[in-house]
Amino acid sequence: MIRVTFLPDGERVRVEEGTTLREAAIKAGFLNCKGDNCNSCWSLFEIGGEYKPGCTFELREDVIVNLNSRGENWKGENISEVTKIALDIGTTTITAAFFDESGEKIGSEVVINPQIAYGSDVVSRIEAINRDANLLAKMRSKLLKEVNQLIEKRHLEKVEEIGIAGNPCMEHILLGVSPSGIGGYPYEPEFKNAAQMNAREVGIDAGCEVFILPLISGWVGGDTVAMILSTGIHRSEEKVMGIDLGTNGEIVFGSKDGIITTSTAAGPAFEGVGITYGMPATDGAIENVRINEKGEVRVKIKGGKKAKGICGSGILDSIAEMLKREIMDTSGRMKWRAFHIHDGIYITQKDVRKVQLAKSAISTGVEMLKRELDLGAVKRTIVTGSFGNASAESLSVIGISGALFKKDAVIEGIKRALFGEKREAERIARESRWINLASHPSFSDGFMKNLGF
Repeated sequence: MIRVTFLPDGERVRVEEGTTLREAAIKAGFLNCKGDNCNSCWSLFEIGGEYKPGCTFELREDVIVNLNSRGENWKGENISEVTKIALDIGTTTITAAFFDESGEKIGSEVVINPQIAYGSDVVSRIEAINRDANLLAKMRSKLLKEVNQLIEKRHLEKVEEIGIAGNPCMEHILLGVSPSGIGGYPYEPEFKNAAQMNAREVGIDAGCEVFILPLISGWVGGDTVAMILSTGIHRSEEKVMGIDLGTNGEIVFGSKDGIITTSTAAGPAFEGVGITYGMPATDGAIENVRINEKGEVRVKIKGGKKAKGICGSGILDSIAEMLKREIMDTSGRMKWRAFHIHDGIYITQKDVRKVQLAKSAISTGVEMLKRELDLGAVKRTIVTGSFGNASAESLSVIGISGALFKKDAVIEGIKRALFGEKREAERIARESRWINLASHPSFSDGFMKNLGF
């Protein structure tokens, strides 16, 4: 029998030789998986400094497996001056930013959301909870453990308040509230209002207050409220489109005259999940790609370290460059089954197809929002998301033309709430409208039409 130890929890299981990582993780209680070789867990398992696919990697000897270790190295100093923390709890990653009393950012860190073991998207996690109600407590426990580790290892003594935003499912799980109502019609959350609580009431080991941003609907959450707050869409004189290229694909349209929101099931491809060599936009990720006329590839690696994988912006760049150099046609068909990017990291035909699904969901949502509501011309488009550093050229490939990429828009919105704009965040959530376009009869037709590049 082989002994498998999972860190950081220290859980040990014994399995037969030849057992896959996936099977061992399920036995240890760390994974909720259908076993369809989707690559969603590729960013989950690290053995000896290398990341292994759960479905295909077979265990032959005693091994230590690191879970969720692909966090971004701490960037910052003067940690003793931190008074406020902003937490963006995404489906795939958790981003923490630390601020002093003047609002200056002292540092930041990104880690994997450990809930990814229970599904790569919110629907999978809701379904898992519906099948086994005990998983709600397990998901919450893992999330809080990661959040507490982010805070505890900094030895923070002056923290006065923590601001938290996430999609509705993430905020529900954080508070130990079942998200089941979000998973089916009429998609109603158990709560929408903002919450001001003591940190220990939430489960965070800190002697401070916590502000949790309000939800707009069951599918548009506090992270979108934060994005609206930071970009100023709600105060704009002109019509602005805001797009969060995340798993839920939130789309915002509005101005000072009102905000309309929707969401589309884009899936986690833009965040690197389910991509063969995909990973979140943390150190070691290929975040930019260029291919010259000779077919030579140049890459930029986040953190300047050895490449471990490729994040969303690198994937979008790769697709844009392959189109430009006719390595791929507009239907998404590649000349070869895979194209080498850098140091053993490839983009495969399967990867391109997954990006097409995500791209089509976003494009169709944007088109329908404009058409169904007769919204007229959009003067500005702002794109955000936890997927790296996207260029306007690469965004145009997925049907988002003339867009400005705003990094860390959610974190900036949480910060604004912490530094005096809580009531404004509540007003945004209260006055914004949500429209369910995904169930519209013409959505599937538009989706098929927009699959191409």
